[in-house]
Amino acid sequence: MPSNIIESSTFETNVVGPDNGDAIDAPSVRNGLQDLANRTTFLGESIQGQFTLDPVFLDGSSFQLNPTFTSGVWDENHVVQQTALAATIEGLVVYAIPAPAIPGTNAYQITQVRVGIDPAGGHGALPARLPRIRFCRVTGGALTVLHTTVDPSASVPVYEAGHEIVTAGLSEDFVDGSTYFVAFSGEQGANAVDGLVVRNARCTIQRI
Repeated sequence: MPSNIIESSTFETNVVGPDNGDAIDAPSVRNGLQDLANRTTFLGESIQGQFTLDPVFLDGSSFQLNPTFTSGVWDENHVVQQTALAATIEGLVVYAIPAPAIPGTNAYQITQVRVGIDPAGGHGALPARLPRIRFCRVTGGALTVLHTTVDPSASVPVYEAGHEIVTAGLSEDFVDGSTYFVAFSGEQGANAVDGLVVRNARCTIQRI
């Protein structure tokens, strides 16, 4: 009777197929299917982990690329800096989350989003509106904000030290035909100071 092939996460060097003179039996075919199943599982599991995101939109009135920035504790990725109008315009940087490039993308989940920032010094108090990240989905032209995380810093020294804003409790399945992105908003309002640097944005994708 037919039975399921139990996959192993191994990228087999060769895929064995039947040849002339081989016995006409299940193993002559099943061995090759096993190799292919193992490769498929290996490739599927390799599309998970933490990925660095690229910005696809900048609010030019308040953010600009700063490619000359070279020092820091994080891997630099298209560093952007809030340079003007911080008190009146929160600014916006949008990062695209790429869907796994294999069929059946709903077999994967986004489990975490994190943005590394380095606020400028000189804050007399915490900004009235702290930076935040919004995790969003677009399906059929409709935008849904799935998760919002506000910078949790509770004091100026903590805020002005380089840190990450990290989502918690994400378990969003990739849905075929939907687009996912992260929207970062800078500081705004009373006590806001120009010069906040966004060092990178990352997301974690896991296979379900």
